[in-house]
Amino acid sequence: MDGHRDMFSVQEQSEVAKRVAEIVRPLGLKVMALGRVALFYRYGLGGLSKDVDLHPYPMGTVDILALHDVLETAMSTQGGRIEWMADGRGLLLHYPFHERSMPVELILGGEGWIQEEGLEDAVRTGKEIDGILVPSDEH
Repeated sequence: MDGHRDMFSVQEQSEVAKRVAEIVRPLGLKVMALGRVALFYRYGLGGLSKDVDLHPYPMGTVDILALHDVLETAMSTQGGRIEWMADGRGLLLHYPFHERSMPVELILGGEGWIQEEGLEDAVRTGKEIDGILVPSDEH
């Protein structure tokens, strides 16, 4: 069972996703679920994962450094931390959750990742559930 210590249920991931959505809301941002969390919202599929993947949007009018500062303040006051992802594609939050740290990847996009055209379509055709945008099956 110790092998699952670093794994989180989709219910736990969705709870943290909602909390992150609340943190970025004052900047005029929302978050879109990616991967397993999106499948949980859309179909109720369970399972375990090592992290939760989100994409903040719309990014065009938001200063990335301001986003970093807001997240850094929130993480430090809650006992977590934040860092830039090594590959430069986003921010990694170490979100304190029930005496553990849940990795939250805020994927900002970039070459080989989320492209602007695809993002616009995912937002347009997605569905908001519990304050989280869930992309369509197509995305």
